[in-house]
Amino acid sequence: MIGHGAGFMIGDHMATTQAAHRPRSRALGLLALPLAFVLAVQPALAQSPSPAVVPPDAFAVDLSAFDLPPDASLAAHAALPVSDDPPIPDGVAPREVAARAAALVADADPALANIALLAERLVYDPIAAFELVRDSIGYDPYAGALRGAAGTLAARAGNDVDRALLLQALLGQMAVRSRLVVGTLGDEAAEAVAARAFAGTAEPLAAMPVDPQELGDIDALLARARRDHALVRTALGDRLDEAGAAAVSTDGTPQPHVWVQLAQGADWLDLDPTLPDALPGDTLAEGGSILDAVPEDWRHTVTLRVVAETLEDGALAERTVLDHELDAAAAAHDDIHLALQPESTDLGQTIGEALGGAAGWLPALFVGSEVIRGSAFPVLPAGDIFTGEREGPQVSRLILEVTIASPRSEPRTTSRVLVDRLDPVARGMDEIPADALAPLTMRQGVPVELSEVHHIQVSTGAADARAHQVWRQIAALFSELLQLDPEAAASYGFPMATLPMTVADETLVLASERLIRDGVDRSPMVRAFVAEPRVYLTSVGPA
Repeated sequence: MIGHGAGFMIGDHMATTQAAHRPRSRALGLLALPLAFVLAVQPALAQSPSPAVVPPDAFAVDLSAFDLPPDASLAAHAALPVSDDPPIPDGVAPREVAARAAALVADADPALANIALLAERLVYDPIAAFELVRDSIGYDPYAGALRGAAGTLAARAGNDVDRALLLQALLGQMAVRSRLVVGTLGDEAAEAVAARAFAGTAEPLAAMPVDPQELGDIDALLARARRDHALVRTALGDRLDEAGAAAVSTDGTPQPHVWVQLAQGADWLDLDPTLPDALPGDTLAEGGSILDAVPEDWRHTVTLRVVAETLEDGALAERTVLDHELDAAAAAHDDIHLALQPESTDLGQTIGEALGGAAGWLPALFVGSEVIRGSAFPVLPAGDIFTGEREGPQVSRLILEVTIASPRSEPRTTSRVLVDRLDPVARGMDEIPADALAPLTMRQGVPVELSEVHHIQVSTGAADARAHQVWRQIAALFSELLQLDPEAAASYGFPMATLPMTVADETLVLASERLIRDGVDRSPMVRAFVAEPRVYLTSVGPA
């Protein structure tokens, strides 16, 4: 995991720890998923074991193991041995995976994962929508707009901004006019809102469980959770009670507060579902001004940069070759992959390479159905077709930088080296000879070092568990095709070929957002929730 931000309510304070979903967007065109394959999946699923044979207790996980441990155990937990490899289930047949996923989907209420269906379930009653958000959506006191409407429904919780966005989205499906309003909380109201985070929900919505089969070795997962908690908790020390208190202040500083107003003829009815006993017409905040849209500085963002370092004439130089900002609320529901590709595959480029010209490559970022291409960098120096000598810059290192920016927090950047052709000793030299670069490993004319695919996941606490299980069925059957007919599977191309990996990676995010969070929530006087975007990176080689 590149970076994370998690919120914990302890007593009446919030602490934020830091370290170095609209519906999931999987466009069929981008995935190179022909209709023929989609049609083929349906009879294949029909031939799988009936979901009825999967017992309900197959999805039970003992959350007591994830209770927040006492401080006395921190030293022992910090020394726990952990593996850097994610736990992988052994000997699981694709048809069994598909059957278990189908059983989970069949048992889930689709209206609880879809705003349009939920509005229909509420018989298009605006007051029923207000009551659902008040009674069934928990309150998480983070800052800004983190999850959006669909993400708040998926998380079953949100702050005042995201809960208002969910309520407004439901009202929009009911074809009634509404608007967002922002006012300020006084000290007494802020204390009531802080207490609201511990109140829970009167009528919680059913949540799809995490399939323990996906987690593999739960003991290994638990060991890492305990080790990581011990390291973070020890690093925070006495600051735990002080960190992140700005999210909900009770010191008299006015705090912004957002709610919804419903149009009733020429009048507007306040709908503020924050407190458990709120009624239509009640308001917590003082003043109030209309919000045409959520302000930009309220958004949580994740910026991805690829920095190419090149060596020329003994000196190193860096250049940003891709720089793209993601809205965290949207990115949490997108498939995001980073890959490297030749600058051009047209005839002219092919001839140029044959004559010894420099081979330029560029980063390509796949975000849902969108492809963002960066600028090219030289992989090899240019060659002289007469002398055979090569001159000019060539890539020495590629770095992925991830910057997480959240309201009321300083932006934080973490780097991950994707490719490095220089050892530390050579990198420290005043003048670096070209032969200090490790040679690229060529396979069928392609540098293996540039052939990795990097799966990037943005976590906001709003992972869509139902969509995950739907795609898990397709991924399981595609993995079976990979085994039985690799050539046919290869014909689907990138990123369809990465679908089994992509779906498997989602499991760890779901486990963190749901299973581990719910386990920590069991501890007395503690509220655990995702308070800022977290970014997970999984890289796989050409195999």
